[in-house]
Amino acid sequence: MTLQDVMMRHLLSASVRIPVATMNPLISVMDSAFGITGRIFLDPSKIRTRPDKSRKFYFEAALYCDPGASAEIRLYDTIAGAVVAGSLLTTSSPAPILVVGEIAQDLSPVSSSRLYEVQLRRSVGLITDKVYVASASIVVEEI
Repeated sequence: MTLQDVMMRHLLSASVRIPVATMNPLISVMDSAFGITGRIFLDPSKIRTRPDKSRKFYFEAALYCDPGASAEIRLYDTIAGAVVAGSLLTTSSPAPILVVGEIAQDLSPVSSSRLYEVQLRRSVGLITDKVYVASASIVVEEI
């Protein structure tokens, strides 16, 4: 399944978009180390889906960067002390682009409320190149 197929599937299905609170409306970094750009507290018991349906989780972000640079963004689980599998997204687009990744783990056990950090870095480029995130969300899709 292509990225466009995944995006269309979760846009057309019953889904819930949970925006990440960013520290500024537009975040830019020039660092090659991951830095925190936002946080989200996720309490899965508050997400209502039909009991006969299962869930898939996606991480999406509107990213762009200076020409010649590449941006990477990911979710970091502060309770587990680990990067959320499947959440690493990347682009080298100088125009804002929505990048989407399917999170490889189930974020929905009711007893496991979590605080996630959104982390951004410049993975390729000159020390003066900036990378930007305009928005980020966790998407919960019923399947």
